[in-house]
Amino acid sequence: MANGRSIDWTLDRAVGLIRITANAVAPDKFENDTLADILHEKLLQVHEMLGEAGIDEYIQKQDLTLVSKVADISTYRVDTIIAMRSSTSGVECSEKGTKEFEKERLRAQITGGTKSIIWSRYGKNVEFEHGSSVTPGTITMVFKAIPEKKTYTTPTETIDIPDKWVPLVLDLAEAKIYEIMHEAPPESLAARVQANTEKIRAVSASEKARIKGTK
Repeated sequence: MANGRSIDWTLDRAVGLIRITANAVAPDKFENDTLADILHEKLLQVHEMLGEAGIDEYIQKQDLTLVSKVADISTYRVDTIIAMRSSTSGVECSEKGTKEFEKERLRAQITGGTKSIIWSRYGKNVEFEHGSSVTPGTITMVFKAIPEKKTYTTPTETIDIPDKWVPLVLDLAEAKIYEIMHEAPPESLAARVQANTEKIRAVSASEKARIKGTK
C-alpha cells in the first residue's frame, strides 16, 4: 500500500510523540529526519518480530511482467517470496535452488520440459523456465513485503504498520533514544515494551490455536 497500513498514525504524528522523549533527554539534538530513521528502524524490528511469531501482516500479491522469462521485482519491496501461481489451469510453479534451476532449465530447453513452470530468485530478478508445451498465462507472485520507509518529504502519509502494533514501535523508538544518549530508560517504558511484546505472543498463540482447531 502506497500510503501505509496505519489508519491513524502519520509519520508526523509518530515523530511528534517520540520527540517528547527526545526533547526531555537531549533538547534540540534530534532532527525530524533522525527521529524518522529511528522510527523506521524499530518498525522493521517489529516487522521481524511479527514474522517470527507467524503473524502475516505484510502478505501481498503482484502480477508479474515477464521479459524473456525474467521478471524484475525491484519495485515491490520483496522480503520473502511465498509462492508463484500461474493463471493457466493445471500448471504448477515450483521454486528451485539456483544450481538445480540451471540444470533443469538446460534440460527443459533440450527436451521441451514438463507441464510445470520452475523459477528461482536472483537478487532483484526472478527467472522462469518451462517446456515448449506450457502456456504460462499470468504469473502472480505471493510475497512478504518489507515495510515502506516514510520520509519528511511526505510527513502526512501514514506509517507502514497496522495501528495495533504502533505502540510497540513507538516504545522501542523511545528506548532507542535513551540508548543513544547512554541513559537508562524509565522502568515504565521497559514495562510497556514488555507488555506490548506479550501482545504479539498472545496473538500468535491465538492464531496457532485457531489453525489447529480447523484441522
